[in-house]
Parts: sequence; structure tokens; C-alpha cells
Amino acid sequence: RALILATQLLLTVLVFLGLSHFQCGREVAWQNRCAQNLRAISLAIAKYAQDWDERLPPARRWVDAISERHLKRDDIPQIFRCPKSSSPFSYAFNISLDGVSILQVGYPSETVLLFECDASSLNAFGDQTNLPQHLRHLEGDICAFVDGHAKWIRRSDAPILRWKP
Repeated sequence: RALILATQLLLTVLVFLGLSHFQCGREVAWQNRCAQNLRAISLAIAKYAQDWDERLPPARRWVDAISERHLKRDDIPQIFRCPKSSSPFSYAFNISLDGVSILQVGYPSETVLLFECDASSLNAFGDQTNLPQHLRHLEGDICAFVDGHAKWIRRSDAPILRWKP
């Protein structure tokens, strides 16, 4: 009887560990998908800037500007939504970079270009005060930077990121 209880306990622990490992793996997959989305959008913005004398798009219509020539219309519903978001759109453009020349950005690898937000429109823009109310990715958010890379940032570190050119 003790052997049966020990076996049941061991199986329960193994099932719990397996489920939590599966959940962690799924969370990492969501986080990676979100980062891929932001990298794809950053690439479209870089192509836009090449066409417009190294200027970033206007913040109030940034998606419209980059989607005219640099994104496929069919990709927009998937690319502009984080898999963990309950909002229709998930990303916003840094308002401080509205129409700015990339050459004026002193630290492109440290300056936030795009960030996660709870957006109701495709052309969302703002600053760190517009980060999602509820954390989506393990105590943090995904941000894309002017140089095109995207990475996970702990929410408590968001105010110390570069938001100005």
C-alpha cells in the first residue's frame, strides 16, 4: 500500500513538472513569435527609411506608410498582433521618432522604435506610458530598436531605455 502511494505521488510530481515545462515552452514560443513580428515590422520601417532619405515614418500613420510598399497586406493581421495580446493590435511606434532622420538617432541599438501596447488601431503610437497594462511575457515586454533588433525587456527597466533620439 505504501508503494502504491509513493508511486502515485511520484507520477503526480512528474505530471506537474511536465505540464509546467510544457507551459514554459509555450510561453517562450509566444515570446519568440512576438519578437519575430517586431523584427519584420522593423525591417519594413528600415526599407521605408531607405526610400525617404533615411527618415522614419510619421508616427500618426506609420503602418499606412510602411504597408504601401514594404509589407504584404495579407500579412498585416498576423504581424501586428502579439499571440498573447487580447487587443486587436499589439504594437506602437515611439512618438519621439516621428519623421526623424535615422542619422539623428545617437544610439540606434539602444533607442526604442516599436514597443508592445494595448492598441485599438493599427497606427498606434506613444511612449513608455503606453506599455500594456498586463504583462505579456514573463514580467516584461518585447521592444524593437532603431537598428532593427528586438528583445525582451523587464518592465521595471522600461523607463531607463532610450526613448528620445
